[in-house]
Amino acid sequence: MALLSLLVFLFTCACIIWVEVKLAGSLWRSPAATLAAVGLLSIPYIFALSLDHRILPSRVLALGFDVDVAIVKHNLAYSVYFLAVFFGALFFRSLYVCDHAGSNAPRLSNSFWDDAYIVRKAPLIGCCLLAVFAFIELQKLNGVGGFDYLIKNLDSRTTITAGTGYLTAVAFIVSILSISFFTIYHGHRRSFVSIALLVFSVAAIVGVNVIYGGRKGPLVIVIFSLVLYSAHVKRFRIATLRNAIGFALVLLYSAVMPLFRVAGAVEYYLARPAELLPDAMSNIGVLFRRLTDIDTSLFIFEAFDSTNYWLGKHLLGIFYAPLPRSYFPAKPPVDDGVYIYNMAVSGSNVDPLTPMTNLLPAGWPLTNVTSAFVTGGFMLVPLFGILMGIVAQYVYRKMARSGRSPETLFIYLMVVVGNFQFTTLRLANFFTWIVLIVVLMGSLRILTSRARR
Repeated sequence: MALLSLLVFLFTCACIIWVEVKLAGSLWRSPAATLAAVGLLSIPYIFALSLDHRILPSRVLALGFDVDVAIVKHNLAYSVYFLAVFFGALFFRSLYVCDHAGSNAPRLSNSFWDDAYIVRKAPLIGCCLLAVFAFIELQKLNGVGGFDYLIKNLDSRTTITAGTGYLTAVAFIVSILSISFFTIYHGHRRSFVSIALLVFSVAAIVGVNVIYGGRKGPLVIVIFSLVLYSAHVKRFRIATLRNAIGFALVLLYSAVMPLFRVAGAVEYYLARPAELLPDAMSNIGVLFRRLTDIDTSLFIFEAFDSTNYWLGKHLLGIFYAPLPRSYFPAKPPVDDGVYIYNMAVSGSNVDPLTPMTNLLPAGWPLTNVTSAFVTGGFMLVPLFGILMGIVAQYVYRKMARSGRSPETLFIYLMVVVGNFQFTTLRLANFFTWIVLIVVLMGSLRILTSRARR
């Protein structure tokens, strides 16, 4: 039954992708199809789990439920969810007859990014933003004890970087805008200097993010850079040897970084460098686990019923997110997945909005499907899917009508690669990015308009 339900999930996503590509003309022009394609990345791990239940985390297995039945629930829930996303996007498109999948939407000229003055000053603006990024990161590095201390304690990076969330968000958006200016400049003035500036900025920003031991940050920067380059400089083909080598390197990096999150790992591999590659290769299978939330969803489907649904109470955490914890010690965790982890550890219910000081500092992040389930069960999964489809199609339309401006392209990319979810953590991150983009872009518009005079 588990494998049959996986086939249903695969067939559902494949049908959505086929229909949407037919309507829109390409995968990129259909947010519903892009979301379904990202969902397909979870299949390898679910398939492996269907064959061997022992790869589940011990805390989930300890519940003693029927894993096959739980996998069926997961696959069917996600099949319904992606169908709901499809119909939500279809409904929003129906409101704009001219905007069939966004491909025929009237494109507005982008006076800021296409302005000759902005293009001429883009290298200077990009370098200034890069300098701001470097300053923020140096402040962060000094605050956590320096480079050497950070590298030797990557296993505790979450703890030692606690309290730097706002600085990290500002640095992230500043880096995105810096890359945007260099890319726009190269698109208009293709030269050795323009490509050198672009490559250096991407490499430097990715390198700094790598220092902190994370995987998502560097990957997002690389993906955004490639998508922006394709949109404003030159479309590139995916199926090339160069891209295959790049994908292999990204895969290897994603497998290597978790090895250094263990105490003493740096010293160990410096003494035994020959063991690094074999250990990384054996770690690749773990990557596919991180592309799905099935470990968490199996626990949630078993732990929640009509007696303990949260009824959306966990989403109220978004109002506490901006409050500094130093001034509000009773602040609940921004990541509502912390409640789920503590439920798994304690074996009892955890009330949403419980102060973080009363909880273990670890989380099993929620997604739209699991957030819907903890809110009110399976019946809310289609509702969350429809809302997601509407949001994704709305953001795509804004991006298409703006002439694929870098800031709207970034927001759209964040929506379709899974960084927009109806959870406190994702909503807090998403709205923080939007506020920062509005403030920074508004400031740049004012400064450049005054500089013209």
